[in-house]
Amino acid sequence: MPRYFFHVEDHLRFPDEDGTFLRDLDAARIEAVRVAGAMLTDHAASFWDKGEWRVVVTDDRQLILFSLSFEAGAAPSPPQTYKAASRVGLP
Repeated sequence: MPRYFFHVEDHLRFPDEDGTFLRDLDAARIEAVRVAGAMLTDHAASFWDKGEWRVVVTDDRQLILFSLSFEAGAAPSPPQTYKAASRVGLP
C-alpha cells in the first residue's frame, strides 16, 4: 500500500514527516480534502490572517502528486456585485 504525505503551507511550511498509507491516488485525494477541511475548521479565525493555505500531497520520494489551495480575500474596492453564471460542471 503506498504512503502519501500531506504537507501544509501557509506563510510557513509544516511537513508531514510520517505520511499515511492509503490504497491509491483516489483515496489520497479524498484524504487531502478531509485534511484541508479539518485545517479550515480548526483554524477558521486565523485563516483570514494568513491569506493563503495549501495542502501539498507527495509520494514517498517527495514527488508532488497534487495540491489544494485556499485563499481568503477582502471585498473588492470599489464594491462589486456578484453575477451568477449558469451552473457549468457542478452537480
